[in-house]
Amino acid sequence: MRSAEEIREHLIVTLNSMFRRPGMYGGWLAAHTVINMLEYVDGVDEGRISVVDGNARAPERFVDRRLPDPRADIYHSLFLPRLHQRGWFRPDRLLTPAEHAALVEALDLWIGEVRSQSDVIESFGTPSWAHGGWQGSPRVMVYATADATQPMVYFVAAEDEVIVAAWAAENLFPIGLNVTTRGKELLADRRPVAS
Repeated sequence: MRSAEEIREHLIVTLNSMFRRPGMYGGWLAAHTVINMLEYVDGVDEGRISVVDGNARAPERFVDRRLPDPRADIYHSLFLPRLHQRGWFRPDRLLTPAEHAALVEALDLWIGEVRSQSDVIESFGTPSWAHGGWQGSPRVMVYATADATQPMVYFVAAEDEVIVAAWAAENLFPIGLNVTTRGKELLADRRPVAS
């Protein structure tokens, strides 16, 4: 029989694989089932993880209405800071404290200009986590440091790879959200999404 530590490690590895390739595991709902299992194993009794500001009845649509392209599939990435705080996030790369501080400090000024996702990678290196970016879908890039109390930094690129939104996730979404000029153009072109 497997030990509790082996079971926990297996669930963490599975969860991180699900967050990278949700379609291979039955979608995002399956990932949340594994989160529930990890909460049970770790004795976490905090209840449902909140990732948006306020009592949104449909949190995914709440997120979609505030971003230039709802196909970016941002909502589920908003769970990463909490997973990191609980020790369940296995990033592809962690920024050093100095790299992270420089990124957070430069963020507002940096996105004031038109930037592409290749500019992000050239300036800040390989992200800690990325999703999307194939068949013309937007790409979400997240940067984290080993200190889970420090905010993760998000970049969202549209189909043309231009960055449309970025923020340091210190609080619940959309606090701190910066929509770029290109992102504002895309938002203005969208019809309102029904709540």
